[in-house]
Amino acid sequence: MKGKIRFIGNFVLITLLLCGLYFYAMFQGEFVSWFLFYGYLPIYIYQIGVLIYPMGGWQVTRDLPQAVIRAGDRVTITVKVKRSIPFPLYYCILEEVFPQTMNKIDSQFDKFNYLNEPEHVVVKRHMKKVRFPWFRRVIHVTYTIDQVPRGEHELRTIRIRTGDLFGFIKKEQLFHVENKLTAYPSYRPIQLNEQVMSGDQGAHSNQSFSFKNSNMVSGIREYVSGDKYSWIDWKQTARNNKMMTKEFEHERSTDAFVILDSCTYEQINLLAFEASVEIALSFITELVKQGSEVDLLTVGDVSVPFSINHSSGNIADMQLHLARIEPTKARPFATQLAEEMMGVNRRSFVLIITTHLDQPFLTSIKQIQQRTNRILILFIQSTARITAEEHQLIVELESGHTTVCLLTEKELVQSPIEVSL
Repeated sequence: MKGKIRFIGNFVLITLLLCGLYFYAMFQGEFVSWFLFYGYLPIYIYQIGVLIYPMGGWQVTRDLPQAVIRAGDRVTITVKVKRSIPFPLYYCILEEVFPQTMNKIDSQFDKFNYLNEPEHVVVKRHMKKVRFPWFRRVIHVTYTIDQVPRGEHELRTIRIRTGDLFGFIKKEQLFHVENKLTAYPSYRPIQLNEQVMSGDQGAHSNQSFSFKNSNMVSGIREYVSGDKYSWIDWKQTARNNKMMTKEFEHERSTDAFVILDSCTYEQINLLAFEASVEIALSFITELVKQGSEVDLLTVGDVSVPFSINHSSGNIADMQLHLARIEPTKARPFATQLAEEMMGVNRRSFVLIITTHLDQPFLTSIKQIQQRTNRILILFIQSTARITAEEHQLIVELESGHTTVCLLTEKELVQSPIEVSL
């Protein structure tokens, strides 16, 4: 409907202009007036051609060489417009209609300098390119998106505008071109200062903090193909007159359970939430890299669990989930946390990542302390936004033998980030 109104308006405008010049020539009757009329006549014919020229048949494609990137990366996109009728067009303005998810910038860890001003990273993205195609059938436009934010971004629409040389005729066409750009959360190097190890002899602390697996000799057995040469027990081999190898009791790293708070609350700091997602991914990546098995649970309107280890095939699924996750309206995090932990087997180490502390959260922590050997709470918030109540809750948690690691803008801009367990 809007296109028809614009078509009629443009047609009436240029026709009135032609009629005005004709009546002026008829009443004036001089050479100049008729020269103006006949001089404008070919322009009028061209304007009619532009007006009726069909843009709907144009073939518009978007080439996205990298469909999966990391937040903060740069991506180069090429738009190709192919038209079947080489009608001479003076100009074309190609505009990318960005989704709302792209209206942020991610400068990686530098963005956390503005942890107290999360609106600083909110922008309105624009991409407009002007081309002068004339008779060309194919138009190429290449542009770059810098500092892509975390998320799954659906690029769906390209707007193309054109018109005549004098600006009397203006045409616009929207083209549905769907591409998906996924930006996984950034990975942050993390320095872990202590580790809790679990084995058959109970839990103990390892101050050297090495997550690599070790092996303890528990017996001997007959050699089988594939055993390492260094495993051979030569004394037992000589005694039994056959090849014997050492049998190992596998001592594994901490059975870690990572819980990410994805519930929203009043005056939530969205930049702190971005930090919590990055820290969750970084912490899990660090543990898995060292051979640990980690369970992840994101708690929001829907609680989503993942089990990740070095050989599991769901690491990409976990990263995609963390790319999509946003704080959602749900029941209070403390309530869901207590319920989820009731159905979980006893753990040696639980890591809870949140941006908000309250009294119900403290109550839930006291309840789940009976189901785990150790709890670490990563509390992420700007220094200026931490309330007196939250400071008091941190003191109460630590007095109850729960470790609280506070990450503010001071720590988040460092590389690596130090986390004391």
